[in-house]
Amino acid sequence: MSEYKLPTIDVLRKQALTLLKNNQANEAIRAYQQILAIHPDDLESMLNICIALQALNRPENAADGYREILKKSPNNPEAQNNLCTLLVKLEHYDEALELCEQVCKQHPDNPVPATTKAKILSQMGNWQQAKITLDSLLQNHPISFHIVSAHYQIARQADEFEKSIAMHEQLLEEQGSRLNQAQKYETYFHLGKLYDATNKYDKAFANITAGNNIFPANFDVSQYNNMIDDIITTLDNNTYTNISQATNNSKQPIFIVGMLRTGTSLIEQILDSHSQIRGGGELPLINQISIQTERLIPGSEYPNNLLEITSQQFDQLANLYLEKINEHFGGAQFITDKMPQNFLHLGLITKLFPNATIIHCRRNPLDTCLSCYFQEFSRGHPYSQKLETLGNYYLGYVKVMKHWFSILEKPVFNLDYEELISKPEETITALLNSIGLDWEENCLEFYKNRRVIQTQSQDQVRQALYSKSVGRWQNYEEHIQPLIGILGTESQW
Repeated sequence: MSEYKLPTIDVLRKQALTLLKNNQANEAIRAYQQILAIHPDDLESMLNICIALQALNRPENAADGYREILKKSPNNPEAQNNLCTLLVKLEHYDEALELCEQVCKQHPDNPVPATTKAKILSQMGNWQQAKITLDSLLQNHPISFHIVSAHYQIARQADEFEKSIAMHEQLLEEQGSRLNQAQKYETYFHLGKLYDATNKYDKAFANITAGNNIFPANFDVSQYNNMIDDIITTLDNNTYTNISQATNNSKQPIFIVGMLRTGTSLIEQILDSHSQIRGGGELPLINQISIQTERLIPGSEYPNNLLEITSQQFDQLANLYLEKINEHFGGAQFITDKMPQNFLHLGLITKLFPNATIIHCRRNPLDTCLSCYFQEFSRGHPYSQKLETLGNYYLGYVKVMKHWFSILEKPVFNLDYEELISKPEETITALLNSIGLDWEENCLEFYKNRRVIQTQSQDQVRQALYSKSVGRWQNYEEHIQPLIGILGTESQW
């Protein structure tokens, strides 16, 4: 009988890495913990456990892990970079800046930590200090992707559009062949938006299209349409009425939904400027709960399984959501959740929180879709890479929203972007009334709010309301004919 041999460290490492690559984060953590039981100071295992914790949406635990690594290896670049990114996500900005300063001192010849510092300062609304940092970099270092990318963040506030355009063009001309796909993607999008800001629309559209063509557009329109139809068929009026609901009376969550680029970040910034509201950002919790319903009812599929969920189970899921938001944003009377794609889950949301306010942001269809086409979404929204798929995605969104309007018991508050621009005080007053709150002047001066913005809209919400984006599609009419062919030029509402 052959003697059993324990797997070697190399075998355990390969097994753990395979699990991590296959998105089996919990299993990967257990595998790396086996390695650490043998070699407690194995930095690779410690790093990969942190990466797995990030994949499990446990950023606080991951940050603690990176801090432990830096105690053992103070100059570890991967731990430093990843911790800095997490600290920004967790809104620990002072610690993030302190870490950047530390790394800058350790690596004075490396411009990357300083560009990270400039980006954090820009996100915090301190663009003047970000500009000082970048001006120093430009004096002491040649043009690089990281410097150009960071300068883009302050181009509007510093009124340096032309300078930023020249830097982007120089980068593409001199180093384009050495940029990786992600860097080219970002550079083309930034350059396109800079040309748009300077009214050079043909050049803007050409660069945005080049960016959208960097990665394959893997979006199945038929599959998406089937999903929309399945929601509508499954949750018809009779079925929805017969689904149980949570017994909690919580009004704490405020859900902001709609297509991307319809003003969801702007609305959240306005609401966060109210003394009783805290902006939560784009929270993945509702989508996670929709997945969790399938574990509650083994063998079931969402949303069909909502009929089988008891009131008690809805209470458990609602309490889980409330625990999560209060863990990070505790103490506020109201907390916003501005995950736009929650428009797919309004049936679930209203069963979890029957008394919660739902705000639906609307905007001209062509302006909405053009703005999506112009946005770099890090491949998270492949429908936005082609005008044709964008148009079809928008039609599916309208279809499911009209369905919700027809069956939901509590009315959704529809907020039109154009109304907000033309009648801001009247619109914001109505918005606050829908939540049950009184007017506060800070809501009209939302752009003075120093809250850090981590979405693509951070630049827009730092400015007072402006009308330039209303009817913007007309600047690109000749370029967006496929979109006009699908949506027409009139509102879908």
